[in-house]
Amino acid sequence: GVIVRDNLYGTLKEDAFRRDFSVNGLYYDIQKSQVIDYVDGLEALNSSEIRMIGKPVERFKEDPVRMIRAIRFKVKLGATIDPIISKSITDHAHLLANIPAARLYDECIKLFHNDKAHEIFKQLLEFGLLNYLFPQTKETSFINKTLINTSNRIKSGKSITPAFLFSVFLWGAQNKRFNELNKKKKSRILTMTQASEDVISKQTEKVLMPRWLSARVKDIWLMQYQLENCSPQKAKDLIGHPRFRMAYDFLVLRSESINPELSDR
Repeated sequence: GVIVRDNLYGTLKEDAFRRDFSVNGLYYDIQKSQVIDYVDGLEALNSSEIRMIGKPVERFKEDPVRMIRAIRFKVKLGATIDPIISKSITDHAHLLANIPAARLYDECIKLFHNDKAHEIFKQLLEFGLLNYLFPQTKETSFINKTLINTSNRIKSGKSITPAFLFSVFLWGAQNKRFNELNKKKKSRILTMTQASEDVISKQTEKVLMPRWLSARVKDIWLMQYQLENCSPQKAKDLIGHPRFRMAYDFLVLRSESINPELSDR
């Protein structure tokens, strides 16, 4: 079953076998200047393979987040995953549904705030894990373009923000919900606001979106309409908005992927 508490002290060897993957079970003795390896971690590292300590099914049931960690290690190390682990991940991806939304938020930050975010996204799709993080996300070309851009920004030492990434991941769902609500002929701004709140509320059931994050995501989305339909004078006013830079970058990425017609405006 799921581990509730596992913080008992023990020997170094006992601690090694409590780790999840063999590449994560290596120790270094600074006095003897040597690596201590009880779990064949060096062999796995040299062969560039992610191997589980213990039986994959049991270890994933203890903590389903290990499936996400396997993907992160795979991409980070440029490694392959033991076929037994791969099958266990696809067979038990549904266990992520039992993980608290707050913890999955932390994991998402680790997954996508790095210079290999694009490859991680592809692996999450391939192993069927993305649906348990962003179940409303269906369209991927916009996300692919954004994550390539994200990777390049990190490599060049620039910062990124969770608000921008979440706004991209959920933009397709926001558009879909907007079109559903727009049939009622309410004002466009009110409809966009309601669509945004509906999508964010549903997303938070899976991955927590703190209030500050939700507010920034909604700002980015609402400013898309304003940027698409504003006069030169209004555009000058928008420049002073604290979220203008993100909203404008968002618009540019849309024009380069899913909405090429925007580049003609």
